[in-house]
Amino acid sequence: MKAHIPYIVLFVVVLLPSCKPEEPEPWTRYEYLGEARDYIYFKPGTWWVYENIKDGRLDTIEITKSFDDTTKLTGNGNTMYYEEIEWYAKSRMDVYEYHFYSWNSPLIEQYDEGRTAWRRYYLAKYKPGGYVGVVTNFIYPFDQTYTQNTSTHSVQLKIELNILKLKSKEYQNIKAYLLSDDDLIFYDELERTGGAAQYYWAKNIGMIKLENLKHSVSWELIDYNIVQ
Repeated sequence: MKAHIPYIVLFVVVLLPSCKPEEPEPWTRYEYLGEARDYIYFKPGTWWVYENIKDGRLDTIEITKSFDDTTKLTGNGNTMYYEEIEWYAKSRMDVYEYHFYSWNSPLIEQYDEGRTAWRRYYLAKYKPGGYVGVVTNFIYPFDQTYTQNTSTHSVQLKIELNILKLKSKEYQNIKAYLLSDDDLIFYDELERTGGAAQYYWAKNIGMIKLENLKHSVSWELIDYNIVQ
């Protein structure tokens, strides 16, 4: 008779270190306007006088109100402080009003710590009973390789100049944006718009030239008073 020899089976469990990926460190960003602020932010008391180079008409644009605010955005444990400005202005010549503003703050969930938070500013033109349109005419950071496409036109920083002379005045630190199609600059007495255009901005002064390239119509700054 064979003896039954018991077998003892040992199960050895080897505990390996887990391979769970490390969580990224939360970040905080401060997206202040920086250099761009000197080009686009103006307070009541600011006015600009423009001349139509084609027919000599004059128009004075006055700031009626302006706002500067910083929004705190949070998401995925991250924080972004995002500064935005806007202003309203009115024409003495034809009572059209202007609104310069950013469409909205970025969605923080779409950003990582190193991604550029582009600023796209819009200029709308309207009056009671009549709306002309809205264009994007300022983008920051200043980068000539970047093109912003909207539903109606594309916008690109096309020209950067140290000095630009218009009539008897010289302006410094110029940024000019090319629009593939413009809704705001009237090119005839019927107040028609359209065609490629350029908007020239000067540091601490604002828009110094609005030019419809297709129809050779240009409004150029001849006098101003700036409050920033």
